[in-house]
Amino acid sequence: VREGRERDSELKSGNAEAFQSIKRSNQRLKALKINSKFFFFVSLFLFSCPKKEKVNREQTISKVLSDKLKRKVRGGCATTRKAAFTLAEVLITLGIIGVVAAMTLPTLIAKYQEKVMITRLKKVYSVLSQVYTITSDSFGVVPESWPAVYREVDGALDPSATLQNVMLKSLRSLELCTDCQSKGFYFLNGALDGNSSWRAGNLPIVTPDGTTIRANWDEGIALDCSIRRGTTNALKSVCFEIIVDLNSQLKPNTYGRDVFVFYWTKHGIVPTGGEFENYVMPFSTCSTNSSGYGCAAWVLFNDNMDYLHCSGLSWNGKKTCK
Repeated sequence: VREGRERDSELKSGNAEAFQSIKRSNQRLKALKINSKFFFFVSLFLFSCPKKEKVNREQTISKVLSDKLKRKVRGGCATTRKAAFTLAEVLITLGIIGVVAAMTLPTLIAKYQEKVMITRLKKVYSVLSQVYTITSDSFGVVPESWPAVYREVDGALDPSATLQNVMLKSLRSLELCTDCQSKGFYFLNGALDGNSSWRAGNLPIVTPDGTTIRANWDEGIALDCSIRRGTTNALKSVCFEIIVDLNSQLKPNTYGRDVFVFYWTKHGIVPTGGEFENYVMPFSTCSTNSSGYGCAAWVLFNDNMDYLHCSGLSWNGKKTCK
């Protein structure tokens, strides 16, 4: 009986301990369930899309097109990204700009150079007009009344030296250039002027801006100004030609581009190629298929060099290519 009672007592104490162990396990499971629910709701809050941005794929694409914004559709969420250019887009744009610049810059540069030549031609026309006025007042209009300069070799009259002497005395800003000899001038059609070797070989007078001035005594020495080139009084009394190179020895040394011709007449300085000139250097020579002799008047009075770019120009008709 005693042993039975002792056995019962041991069973009761063991059951109590087991009961306590089971109770503690149940408490830990309950706490774990609570923690699991907490982490579930936290993760749901952090990683789910806001309700306002819960849109389907079609709505997102529509919004992209309407707002012109870049959006990224991912898992049903529409997220906005900042607009930016990719490296490829930037390089393509720069390439297009480079091609356009390569196509337009040569034309713009050519137009600018033409404007420079027009301005220089007007300036040298003004200088020649000043020289004419001062020379006429001091020495007379016709060369036969000027102080003559003779060659030392044969004692003959030196027309170029005579003109240089008069011009240098008339305008102090002019100088005799000893290193401005040009190898020759070219026609507007690209051919070399056969007479340019002696025309360009004379020592020229140079203006402050670098324009050179040479005299060309055509058809003999017209000391009495009896050369005829047109129908006006001035063109009926030409004394000699004056060749100006607007940029001295720099290229292209071509008539109608940087080389132009004037007449010294009894009635003033006259540019070649005028409306009433009909002999030797009329405006018909001012084309890319001809010599370019008669371009000075067109440039001065029409303020363009469009004869380089189109045909059909005339004093009584079209004045520009436009």
